[in-house]
Amino acid sequence: MKPTDILPDDASLPGLAAIRVLGLGRAVPELELGDQPVELKLVGYSRGLRATLEVRAGDRHFAVKCYARDSEAEAGLYEALACAGLASDGAEVQVPRLLAKEGTLTILVLSWLEGRSASDLILEGDGARAGELAARWLRRSASLDVRLRPVSAAGEVLSRTTHWAEALGAADAALGAQARGITERLSATVQDELSSRVINGRLYVRHVLDLGDAAGVIDWEHFGLGPLEIDAGMFLATLFRSGRHETKAVGAAQAEAAFRRGTAGLLDELRLAWYRAGALLSLAYHLLARNRGDWRIRAAAFLDEAERSLTTAAATRARLARATESDAQPVEDEESVLAADDFASEHAARLAASGRDGPLHPLSEVHFALMKVLWRAGEASVDDVLGKLDHSLSPSQVVTHLDSLEGRRLITRRTAGRWHVYRAAVDQAQVQRSFVEEFASRAEELFEGGVAELVCQLVRAGDVNGKDLARVIELLAAREREMGGGTP
Repeated sequence: MKPTDILPDDASLPGLAAIRVLGLGRAVPELELGDQPVELKLVGYSRGLRATLEVRAGDRHFAVKCYARDSEAEAGLYEALACAGLASDGAEVQVPRLLAKEGTLTILVLSWLEGRSASDLILEGDGARAGELAARWLRRSASLDVRLRPVSAAGEVLSRTTHWAEALGAADAALGAQARGITERLSATVQDELSSRVINGRLYVRHVLDLGDAAGVIDWEHFGLGPLEIDAGMFLATLFRSGRHETKAVGAAQAEAAFRRGTAGLLDELRLAWYRAGALLSLAYHLLARNRGDWRIRAAAFLDEAERSLTTAAATRARLARATESDAQPVEDEESVLAADDFASEHAARLAASGRDGPLHPLSEVHFALMKVLWRAGEASVDDVLGKLDHSLSPSQVVTHLDSLEGRRLITRRTAGRWHVYRAAVDQAQVQRSFVEEFASRAEELFEGGVAELVCQLVRAGDVNGKDLARVIELLAAREREMGGGTP
């Protein structure tokens, strides 16, 4: 909502009513505001549920939250996180400090965290920073040992999806049918919750702040103990929402890539896809609740993405099942088997172990296509790459692949205005030579007869015409003269 100086008249919020009648100083004497001028601005409001005020009084700047329900549990959360060090200025991740509370009026007064939101960062073209900050919170949560109320996790999502689907169906039959299908798929694929960590519960993009040296996390009304994938799924769902705006598409893709890098190895991908789908369904329902403009079109996009998330999870689950079955089968000569999918990662490990200088890893088809664009263009932004790429990739996928190539030191990037511009760090000949050298180094293990048998296999398997064969013979003859010092 747009901030406003007008405070709504809402009898469901006793604290807000008291502030309207008495003023903040008399409603919350613990603040000791005295007679100094107080500036109040309404920055968040849900009728009958909650209101958030931004307050400036002299050199003090803080937030006042007024609730319709008891706020003691949330007050306890802030105290517990402060004891864990998250309310101190030097903390890597920070939450607001509890400054005062009025239990009878269900008012909480919190310190104001000064910083740009992740949503602002994405709009300004610094999406990678936004994703890194959100990942930093999840890494910190994974190490916290704080006693809080548990959340019902997957059970809570499922308890609400039926209501969301019914509400969407009452407004639009097609949306309702799609939402019911998603609900059924969620119900059929629930996983056991193996661990519980401190979660925000509504980790929207706007709830993550850049505090300079720290990440800030605000709006803890839905806090609890649960799987980290709850926060991760909601953050990714709201990133998808941000990415649908043209001005935020590239920044949102950068944020997702950075977030996934920062949480690598921390999250269960199947559980993450499940919670992301549930979060997307909830966002579609919230569009209905607001009932603004083309909400049906936007809701359909969220439901489509939820289905894709669940389909991806199903494919991953099937691959894992096949891999498990494969692992159970005896292998006659395991040393001689080199899976194609593992070739690049094994090569990278061999490079690191040998201390060889150079990032020349074998490339996947998509990575090679991206490199070809950069080799031809010299430099290119994400939009430039999309315009010249034959493969069908989304901006988010392009950014993810470019970040992977940068991590392997195959490309570099620089900032030009609000965008990143990418350049190849190696030329095509280097990549080709590295691949051939590595492939040849495996010949003794893979083929009886070594390189000779490898060449024979390539000739048999490839579409070799007479001209190609003559070229091969010519090269072999030249190589023999070079080694023997004369004509054969």
